[in-house]
Amino acid sequence: ICHQGIGKVKICRLGFNTAFIEENTLALEVNTLDPYELRKDSRIPSNFKIRLEFSELCPKCGDLDYLKKCRKCVETISMDRINWSIINLIKHTYTKPDL
Repeated sequence: ICHQGIGKVKICRLGFNTAFIEENTLALEVNTLDPYELRKDSRIPSNFKIRLEFSELCPKCGDLDYLKKCRKCVETISMDRINWSIINLIKHTYTKPDL
């Protein structure tokens, strides 16, 4: 993530597992960001958060099998067809554990 002040200054990195996305939203607090030193940076408030909101590329094709998707979606994901198929299979067979 870069700050757009005077030039671009990298302020942190983030990585996440898509299993943590709930209701198309992922909120990350400062203590979950990298580098660790960011927590001690006086420019970053202790209540700093990053909120990522996700949406479907196409509202019509969301969970459809690759071959049933519209032309625009097929063109967009054609390079990742194998990966998309694997992810879709996992998504439909995954059972969220009870905590």
